[in-house]
Amino acid sequence: MLRLIADHSHYLMNKHPDLARRIIEGLCYTFELHIDVIRQKTLLKDFKNE
Repeated sequence: MLRLIADHSHYLMNKHPDLARRIIEGLCYTFELHIDVIRQKTLLKDFKNE
């Protein structure tokens, strides 16, 4: 999906100028969710080892 967007970036930026901001916000949100999951697993693992 990301490759498709990258291949058509000129067209998309001309037709939807706010698209780049929305994509970056979506990626940041996804990374934050993954970091939270990893952090919770680490805390749980530390709790079980004590």
